[in-house]
Amino acid sequence: MKPTLAHLVAAGAGPTRARIFIDAIGKVAERFAIDSPARIAAWLAQLSVESGGFVHLEENLRYRRPERLRDIFPSSVRGLEDAARLIAAGPKAIANRVYADRMGNGNEASGDGWRFRGRGLIQLTGRNNYSDAAVELGEPYIDDPGLVATPPHAALTAGWYWHTAKGNALADSAQIDSITRAIDWLAKGLRSTKLRRSNPNRPNWATPRRRIDFAEWQRRSNRAVSALPRSAAQDRRNPTFAI
Repeated sequence: MKPTLAHLVAAGAGPTRARIFIDAIGKVAERFAIDSPARIAAWLAQLSVESGGFVHLEENLRYRRPERLRDIFPSSVRGLEDAARLIAAGPKAIANRVYADRMGNGNEASGDGWRFRGRGLIQLTGRNNYSDAAVELGEPYIDDPGLVATPPHAALTAGWYWHTAKGNALADSAQIDSITRAIDWLAKGLRSTKLRRSNPNRPNWATPRRRIDFAEWQRRSNRAVSALPRSAAQDRRNPTFAI
């Protein structure tokens, strides 16, 4: 089984975005054996929520409120005055500060934070992740990290990331929440996920990696599975989708 346009639209992609991504999504799904109703629905729902319906392929670091920046990165931002200075300096300064000396990045002056900011459908972030993806996929992501923000490579790195997080096995056993935990842990740990759960009214795209919201994940995964053939959608060996 391969993902179709109907699956992408059901998961939350607009028709135009679905057509842009369908070929790449199909190739990546085949490469990483994302080939069952549970796997397809879980993967597409995760990608859709992370990317705002397959729209956002690059991390939004355009903060407007110092309080927000400080709250999201309390270990990197030294109070409200520091946050205000970073916001005035722009997204590049923010990335270089908050991602310095993390995930394989160099210090703030190295520029690695901005160079290896979140990109792609699952927001690949940090030199280590870009390097691992480059080596395992045979792509020049260290020399040209911007590739990850193009649809073919956004899909490819999302498939690789899903595979690295053992997403297929988790989808097969209906461990919905564990999928998000695994992906968040690989990227930056669970801090922002915990922040979201402590404040369920927070806008869905507010955190740097657009952390997934469980209820939204479930809605999109059920829409995706509803687009599958009737026999597959009714397969009760996949209790993930039994609401």
